[in-house]
Amino acid sequence: MNEPQEEVESLKEKLEQTSFVPIESPILKILKDKEGNKLTPKEFIKRWGEGIQNLTPVQKLTNESRATVITLVGFLVCLVALVIFRDKMIVSWFAYGLILIFIGNAWTTTLKWFGIRQQLKYFNNMEEGSDNINKILDELESMEVKGG
Repeated sequence: MNEPQEEVESLKEKLEQTSFVPIESPILKILKDKEGNKLTPKEFIKRWGEGIQNLTPVQKLTNESRATVITLVGFLVCLVALVIFRDKMIVSWFAYGLILIFIGNAWTTTLKWFGIRQQLKYFNNMEEGSDNINKILDELESMEVKGG
């Protein structure tokens, strides 16, 4: 009878000698502010929402452009997979229908991407133009000060 008790005691001693370190969740590592303070999920979502609302049009278009490129890559991968494996599908007409859907979506997404790029160029030109106007106004003010 003493053997199980001795075994339990030795296991307790081993457990006390080892230190238990809890594994930190990767999600909790993400939920930190710029200073490194931990945020609750609710606070993180609130701050993220406020940050999204403060994006400039150029930032929004840049992000939308990147996301559209990722979508196009996904369409191309699916289209290639459908073309390669169309014979393995049960109904080949179904595969051809999916191929047409992917071609149509890829086409409209490509046109959307070109439109986003045009808007982005427009906004970048507007920002450059406003910078140039500010420089010209500064030069005019300095000329008036010198002349007057």
